[in-house]
Amino acid sequence: NMRVMICSMYLPKCVRSGPAHGPCKKTCMNAKKKCARPMGSLFNLDWQEKFRCSGLSNRRCVRPVRDGRCRHPYPNCMRNQGISACAGLSFTWGVLPNMYHQCHVSEVNIELQHYNSLIATNCHQNLKFMLCGTYSPFCIRHNQVPFTFPCQELCHDVRQSCESHYRRLNHNLPWPNKLQCHRFPLLNDTNYECVMPGEGRTFGAT
Repeated sequence: NMRVMICSMYLPKCVRSGPAHGPCKKTCMNAKKKCARPMGSLFNLDWQEKFRCSGLSNRRCVRPVRDGRCRHPYPNCMRNQGISACAGLSFTWGVLPNMYHQCHVSEVNIELQHYNSLIATNCHQNLKFMLCGTYSPFCIRHNQVPFTFPCQELCHDVRQSCESHYRRLNHNLPWPNKLQCHRFPLLNDTNYECVMPGEGRTFGAT
């Protein structure tokens, strides 16, 4: 919740009508509970000087995400249909926590809301596949590595089709860091397998 609070405090969430939403008081208090002491010991910063939770509201604000340790400390296969970008795909199993240390479906869905307007443009038929495999890498059952990502070639294709729409929708912000294509394995990589859309029958879990 520290990241949620900082982001919504300095870059409030835009909404369709009314003022932008900053962090809820509960979001701030949850972050304070876990982070005030480490912030003081590591950086010699006083929480009260930087953040005043008491002045925040719990209405029309950015709510806290589920906070706590991951139930599974290492990537664990799970049904991914609860993740918005994964609904309706042939790959029905993915892993959490992901490489961004997101442990819970609720955390992933909050971040994926940012892409709803981009998905609505239909800029690429496999944008949801790309997002799903990025935020919950696909489980595979026939390899020593139990999960894998979309192929880099697909990433480049999606980016080429969607980047201009993303910039237009997000006030000319650059393409997201989490979707930088160098992060993903190449189709012909002999050391690490990747997947393309339509391969769910081959790579899905049972």
